[in-house]
Amino acid sequence: MAETTKQNLLRMAAERMGPPELAKRMNVPQSLLDAWMGGHASMPDRKLLLLAELLDQLGDAPDR
Repeated sequence: MAETTKQNLLRMAAERMGPPELAKRMNVPQSLLDAWMGGHASMPDRKLLLLAELLDQLGDAPDR
């Protein structure tokens, strides 16, 4: 099954900052983040805005 746009964005952020840090910044348990990334749960649209802001910040920062 093809990755959704949300899953792709989550994966990009997780690759840059690591899943534990991403879960912390999104204020969700890592198990929920993993479920979103795996397509086992649907990420709410309100979290998409937060994810976009995080990715925007990462775009200006060097890789970890």
